[in-house]
Amino acid sequence: MKTLLLNLMLMASVEAEAGSIENYDLLLKELAPMEIPATDVVGERRQFVHIFDLEGNMVKEIDKDDFIENTMESSDYETLAQSEYMFSYIGDIYFIKN
Repeated sequence: MKTLLLNLMLMASVEAEAGSIENYDLLLKELAPMEIPATDVVGERRQFVHIFDLEGNMVKEIDKDDFIENTMESSDYETLAQSEYMFSYIGDIYFIKN
């Protein structure tokens, strides 16, 4: 797909240098019939609770489903009790351990 796109752009730029007005209609006509399937990247991605120490090293990574359903191991509870919430980003939750 990338090769096709580069070739079409090259053809359009060669036509532009040949004296015609720079026009990408040819490129749009070639790409229009192609279907590019949409993907839900966030939906397919597993979400985690990340716990970091003060130096920025990851101490523990807990599956977010276990965190929400409250089915974590006892060591996870202890680590979270010693940590403070920092922020959430793209579904993941970040804590910092004191």
